[in-house]
Amino acid sequence: IFNVDLNLLDKQYKGLQKQLHPDKFATRSSDEQHYSADLASTVNQAYETLKDPYLRSKYLLSLKGVAMRDEGTITDPEILEQVMEAREEIEFSRDPASLDRLRRQNEQILKSTIDLVRQAFDQGDLPLAEKHTMYLSYLLKIQQEILRKLPVH
Repeated sequence: IFNVDLNLLDKQYKGLQKQLHPDKFATRSSDEQHYSADLASTVNQAYETLKDPYLRSKYLLSLKGVAMRDEGTITDPEILEQVMEAREEIEFSRDPASLDRLRRQNEQILKSTIDLVRQAFDQGDLPLAEKHTMYLSYLLKIQQEILRKLPVH
């Protein structure tokens, strides 16, 4: 249930946006205009959720009754150590080359963690999907911290 064909998603999103474009409702009643605007907003939110693996996973978990907090606690000592080491390395790094190396490493870990989330959903293992999704949230924050410190070209 986790896999999404992003090309198909994009195509369907653009099709719905064309159908719900405000210009198509300019001559309609105020109620119809508001309704189309609400639908367009819902479509935008759904698109943003489905195209992002972290948001998609959180949403799928919520559909299964698992309400994740935005900030969770990492209980796995190995993962906790990885996150703390990465944050420390980012904090003390002044060299753009080392930050870029960290960014590339983190991207690889992100990709493998997304695969783990996918596998957990495929197996119907919601606690494992939740654990990997929580780890994914930390990896995304690490990525943001790295990008914030990297010089803009």
